[in-house]
Amino acid sequence: MFGEAEIIGERTASIDSKHRITIPAFTKVETEEELMPQFNILGNLLFVFSKDEFYRRTERFEQFLKEQLAEKKITPGEKRRLQRIYYGHLSFMPERVDKGKRMIIPERVVTKLELSDKIFMIGKDTHLELCKDRETYERILQERKERSR
Repeated sequence: MFGEAEIIGERTASIDSKHRITIPAFTKVETEEELMPQFNILGNLLFVFSKDEFYRRTERFEQFLKEQLAEKKITPGEKRRLQRIYYGHLSFMPERVDKGKRMIIPERVVTKLELSDKIFMIGKDTHLELCKDRETYERILQERKERSR
């Protein structure tokens, strides 16, 4: 199953005319599995989680917000704002993997990430990160590093 074991690997894949990509074998994806695409906060990467992993992360996020609210570290308004950010970057339905181990990249993602005929994918723990190309991915990582200083 997708993300059941650590996902390690990278590849560049083709995008067909129906915006489908083949999910790499190193993810252990299975036919008919449901995957959840979600933009990252910056909106320039697409994360792909198994449906189960997405719901586990969501439960942890909601528990964290509940604890922060109980400890008065955030207000109810701040909690709602954080939920809007988190869920606003989802706004996709689960994508079912077909017999060719492909999933459809939603049109909105194709436009937002400026995808054409290729996409760069890299495994990160329990999910895939997708981007226009390796150079863009490396630039995003560098910008993130500089912001955290």
